[in-house]
Amino acid sequence: MKLVSLQRLAAAAAFAAMPALVAAQALNAVPAPPRPPREPTEVERELAKIDQAARVEQIAAQFAQRKEWDNLQYATERLVQLRPHNGNYRYTLAAAHAMQDHKREAYDALIRLQNSGYAYDVAKDERFKNVQGTEVWGYLVQNLDANRKDFGKGTLAYQLPAGDLLIEALAWDPARKQLLAGSAREGKVYRVGQNGALEDYVTADAKNGLWAVMDMAVDAPRDALYVASAAIPHFKHANKAHYGRAGVFRFKLSSGEFVSKHEVPLDGRNHILSSIAVTPKGDVFAADGIAREIYKIEGANLRPIVSNPKLTTIRGMAASDKALYFADYDLGLFGLDLATGTPFEVRAPGNVTLYSIDGLSYWNGNLVVVQAGFPPKRVMRLTLTADGRGIAKFQPLEVNREKFGTPTRGTVAGDRYYFLANTQKPKYDSHGFLRTGAELEPTPVYSSDLKFGTDEGTVLPLPGK
Repeated sequence: MKLVSLQRLAAAAAFAAMPALVAAQALNAVPAPPRPPREPTEVERELAKIDQAARVEQIAAQFAQRKEWDNLQYATERLVQLRPHNGNYRYTLAAAHAMQDHKREAYDALIRLQNSGYAYDVAKDERFKNVQGTEVWGYLVQNLDANRKDFGKGTLAYQLPAGDLLIEALAWDPARKQLLAGSAREGKVYRVGQNGALEDYVTADAKNGLWAVMDMAVDAPRDALYVASAAIPHFKHANKAHYGRAGVFRFKLSSGEFVSKHEVPLDGRNHILSSIAVTPKGDVFAADGIAREIYKIEGANLRPIVSNPKLTTIRGMAASDKALYFADYDLGLFGLDLATGTPFEVRAPGNVTLYSIDGLSYWNGNLVVVQAGFPPKRVMRLTLTADGRGIAKFQPLEVNREKFGTPTRGTVAGDRYYFLANTQKPKYDSHGFLRTGAELEPTPVYSSDLKFGTDEGTVLPLPGK
């Protein structure tokens, strides 16, 4: 559930045990003894019956408003059970303990967060005033603050124009060694030139019927560009009668010529295909993140192969020759064995948190993830175990960089990773209108070295550390 401990932001894995050891020794000096087991309260018993995190959040907010810190503790403990990857819940739990002067429990929760790479300004949080002034507190303030510092060797590769484009997808054309960018507003795919100049490559028209470009995947050996597209209000040229329709569109990678369309079957529901992936064998999968369903192209059709209402969403997908991987923003990483169709949860070490993954790519036995809602926002390389079902090692690539707003999707280009460092989507409302007072900015695209830190096969300290 937790990620690498970061000293000056992302400390070496060799050093990761050191802060935890110091913290453990400091905790041993805290005089408060462990509390004996007790019977659950009526509030706890009622909370245990609720499986919807949103409902528990509402209850927790009511407890906080009434300053019922013990009940807030119980509610956030339930949230941690329901969403173990979400560090923001654990931070609230630490605050609930601090309000009750539970030093040991508050410190333990904060140390877990610090060792996972989270960054919070606890020194300015009045909720923690009861637990300040100790050696452990000083350690926590220092290291949680260190986790927020800029880290990474990536560079700003492009500044895409600031117009009303809403660039939401990137792909890499290895034949022409060129970056492709997809616009949800225009329903276009552009070739990215020098200084971020955009050249029309694929355009929505009556022949192809393309809608908003949500995601893209390249299959170079078969000269194919696949576009996951949806008729959403953000698409400028949308026919309202088409709202709720979605599909996968195939174009020739070499020319942009339209080849085929594979639409989600009409079933009376709204669909948004927001993620797409292609296996090395050429199998194409697309995910409806809202409906929590995954489809596969079979002939002229899209066949549903995964549907799980227990997921909260599907944000990103990637494929190896053995597995299809997909991310749930709240619940972590999952996979589908391509040979057997067996689903699995990707195992994570105790110091790896998989919260808020938006972008997901596969590279040489690694998963590259963009954690958009993680404080601080970051890009990580997760080395998979031999069976592809667990995480063996981990390396932060870019953390809290200068141009980071809300980083989202990315694409692998050889040993480089290009990713959108600041989506403009939050500046639009759910109806596709620009929010009052919002100003569109250039969309920065970062380029990161996927081999960073691989010389020793582990996490490397910051330069100059």
